[in-house]
Amino acid sequence: MVVFLRSGLHTEGRIYGYLLLLPAVALYTLLVVWPIIHSIVLSFQDWNGFAPDRNWVGFQNYTDALQNVRFWRAFLNNLIWGALSVIPVGIGLVIAVVLYMNKIWGSAFFRVSFLLPFTLSGVLTGIIWGWIYNPEWGTINTILRGLGLDALARPWLAEPGISLIAANLVGGWTWFGFCMVIFLAGLQSIPDEIYDAAKIDGASSFQLFTRITVPLLGTYVRMLTIVTIIFSFKVFDLIFVMTQGGPFQTSEVLGFVIYQFAFTQWKIGLASAIGIILTIIVLLASMFSVRREEGY
Repeated sequence: MVVFLRSGLHTEGRIYGYLLLLPAVALYTLLVVWPIIHSIVLSFQDWNGFAPDRNWVGFQNYTDALQNVRFWRAFLNNLIWGALSVIPVGIGLVIAVVLYMNKIWGSAFFRVSFLLPFTLSGVLTGIIWGWIYNPEWGTINTILRGLGLDALARPWLAEPGISLIAANLVGGWTWFGFCMVIFLAGLQSIPDEIYDAAKIDGASSFQLFTRITVPLLGTYVRMLTIVTIIFSFKVFDLIFVMTQGGPFQTSEVLGFVIYQFAFTQWKIGLASAIGIILTIIVLLASMFSVRREEGY
């Protein structure tokens, strides 16, 4: 009898738990699962977004995407963006070490100031830096001209080969504060006795950093590197606001190409196919990072 009552209570508790999860599951299904399924279906169709009829074309959209020059140029730009996105990790690490080790007066103010860019929306950040990069009255060119370096002043967002790097620097500016906060949390987990023992043995500040701090923060370094690279494939807002993919499509990334095909050329099927390819790339990168992290 007691066993039966316990079993009944256990079953009732599980049902109650499922009921509590139901709203979240329903919302997740509506906002995440269903759009993914719908995008997969659209990727096999030829549709302009308005016509009542949709033509089933199989894998033609995927073939067209993989044969499209814009797709591969944008994919290469995403790789470049991802490679450059590692820089904020290093900057965040250095700033975290300086603030934590030296106990600088007003360090709380600096922490908040460095983290502030991460809290801003991508659109607002792009607008602000668009003003800074303005070739006529922007802050950068104004300073260069004031220093007599007129030859270095240039249209930062309108010159091929520079516009993508300039936009990426803005992305890095928004990320290094977040990396700093994560590293500060990691530094607090390192016992002070380790540093004290190393100092007694005559270790310099540089040796403390390279022989103790970096190795013990290895997990945080790998995690942040992986996160920044994965997020580099999701970049859209900065490119949309700052360069519009120009000049001559040289700063386009996959997210912006998807937008262009979907909402300017109305090739919904092709845009969906590129979106699915991008999703697969991000999933594979995530799986690889998890497997790699489990190996450490």
